[in-house]
Amino acid sequence: MKARKNNRGFTLVELMVSMVILGIIALAASAFMVAGTKTYSSLNYAVRLQYEAQLAMAQLQEYTVDCTKGIAWDADQKTLYIANEDGDPDTDDAVVHMFVHNAAEGEQNIVYKRIDCHDSKFVEQIDSNTSFAVDALMAEHVKSMNVVFDGNQAKITLEMTRGNKTYIATQVIALRNQPIALPQQLQSASWSELWNKIK
Repeated sequence: MKARKNNRGFTLVELMVSMVILGIIALAASAFMVAGTKTYSSLNYAVRLQYEAQLAMAQLQEYTVDCTKGIAWDADQKTLYIANEDGDPDTDDAVVHMFVHNAAEGEQNIVYKRIDCHDSKFVEQIDSNTSFAVDALMAEHVKSMNVVFDGNQAKITLEMTRGNKTYIATQVIALRNQPIALPQQLQSASWSELWNKIK
């Protein structure tokens, strides 16, 4: 007696049930993938903010700690001025490093500017915002920047934001060369005031 082959196949109901089960499994897997991607993006934003804040602080510290002539923070213009001697003891020439915080929506960065100044032309060059030797982007995602002088120290605070992540970096920097710093009671330090004291 021969065995009969069953060539019946799957019924429509069986196919529908199997497709529903596969759909549920695919939906659960995609939900896990989306959640993982969001977690990765969130952590990536946080790590990148910390990294960028550390880079910005390292650059600010490098210029601030070695300041030789004068230093000032203009709270209105959100600009840190650092004046150094140009290396020639026979002149009053100086090199000014400016760290300008742009707080406008869509920008929120710190721009580094450098200008070589000669005697009394110093203030006019700074005030007219011309002839910068260097004008370069230093850091992005900077929501706020603040500098406070306390004796022979400068306390710099940066608030970095990206997406829904915020990171606040604060560093106290000792001014090893004891440069002239504008008094703390001045709410807005203009560069002219500082220059008149150090030239």
